[in-house]
Amino acid sequence: MERIEKGNERQLAPLLKCVRRVEVSSPDAFPKPNGEKEVEEALKEGRALLLVNGSRVLAFLTYSFDVGAYFFPEEKGRASKGFDLLDEAGVKEERAVLIERIGVDPMARGKGMGAILLRAFLAKMGRSSYLAPVPKENREALEFFYHHGFFAKGDEGSWEFEGKKPSLLMVKLLKREGLASLNF
Repeated sequence: MERIEKGNERQLAPLLKCVRRVEVSSPDAFPKPNGEKEVEEALKEGRALLLVNGSRVLAFLTYSFDVGAYFFPEEKGRASKGFDLLDEAGVKEERAVLIERIGVDPMARGKGMGAILLRAFLAKMGRSSYLAPVPKENREALEFFYHHGFFAKGDEGSWEFEGKKPSLLMVKLLKREGLASLNF
């Protein structure tokens, strides 16, 4: 029986196993070569949500509330392409959450596992804006986010995420802003 839970340290080995399988099957899933390290860091910081069956991780999602760190990493001010992109999309930085990575074990693909995880995340997070930077060549990820009500922001070639250009910023805006907790 599958269940969704906030990741913890005891799940590190099964999570990294899942990450490796995703990386091998979908090279565009992780724009940077240090995807494992970043997922491990998110797990340790409590920013990972997992769909598990027994001790096996079927899907994972990592996220961050520090949206500015992704769009303005080296800048002192906020006047930048990243800020313009958020502004054009109608996103208020303080109300946004960034979906850093989402991955589904290749053996579990096509069974709705990613959709289950994303819907649970959106329902529990209680934010009004969700962002997911996706390299333009990752068609599978783009289709996934479109299917779940995200729209693309950023024209081809104008924006880069983690060294991948062109990238699109997938955005989902919700009317509600609530206080929710990740109690899985």
